Amino acid sequence: MATGASQITRDALSSSEASCAELSMAFRLVKECTNSPSANGSKLTGVKLEILVKTISNLTPLADSQPASAVYLKFYLLPDRKTKRKTSAAKNSSKIVWNETVTFACPHHLSDLILDVQVCRRSRPGTRKLLCKLCFGQDAPFTQKAHWQALQSATSGEWVEAKHPLIQK
Repeated sequence: MATGASQITRDALSSSEASCAELSMAFRLVKECTNSPSANGSKLTGVKLEILVKTISNLTPLADSQPASAVYLKFYLLPDRKTKRKTSAAKNSSKIVWNETVTFACPHHLSDLILDVQVCRRSRPGTRKLLCKLCFGQDAPFTQKAHWQALQSATSGEWVEAKHPLIQK
């Protein structure tokens, strides 16, 4: 994590929320420039959204979980549902550590986009169960909306980190 990274904090958890599953992630926007023989020497060519997936903690293993089951995350940057990114599959346990980065090119202003995050379990090839889903954007619930807004106001390259409660289905 870069020094000076922003962190979104939540109010103290009640005892019932303390055991809730939680996803820890960080976002940052990186401006892409190319060297150009123009007067200013470089040209802005676009913006990348980088998502650092850190951990899921307190994830309740499902009763029907087979020993070989694995958990992974899928990301869609809407409105373009064709562009999908996934983390590697990790062994289904109460704490999963990824420390993986997924990247999207941002064709629109961030306020026009929604990041759809799905936590899935796979027990064998071809079978998938959606455990929970988070959406980040202007109309998202409180912690996801706050994380998205903090990203928009961060300087280029600054990581904005937050933990999000997961409600398992």
